[in-house]
Amino acid sequence: MANGPVTLNVDPSVVREIVEKQIVAAVTASFQGQLEIVEAVVRQALSQKVDSNGKIDTYGYSSSKTYLEWLCSSAIRKSVEKAIAAWVEKDQQRIQAAVEKCLKAETRTISKTLIDALVVSASNKYKLKVSIDGQATE
Repeated sequence: MANGPVTLNVDPSVVREIVEKQIVAAVTASFQGQLEIVEAVVRQALSQKVDSNGKIDTYGYSSSKTYLEWLCSSAIRKSVEKAIAAWVEKDQQRIQAAVEKCLKAETRTISKTLIDALVVSASNKYKLKVSIDGQATE
């Protein structure tokens, strides 16, 4: 029997799969027993004080909520906005009718407010320049 070189042909995809499995197993093994550390990091991140935009405030004067509180209130606000937008879109006709009804009822008050503001502004030549041009309507 000859003692020559031995050639072994292995598909690269098989090698890649074996190597990937070994890497995943090694990473998983390294985290075993480290769950307490991960939990502590998560707990610290969620209890970090943040400002009204969810950013960590390095000065500390505007940090009133924890990151978890900010996340919850932000998610609730987004849900409320979506619900209101859907309701407004669905009932747009009724809302428009209600607005028109209010405006018709308040026309006299709105007109008086506008005229009063115009008179006050017109009394000072530096505030308002008034020019009326047009024809009377019947």
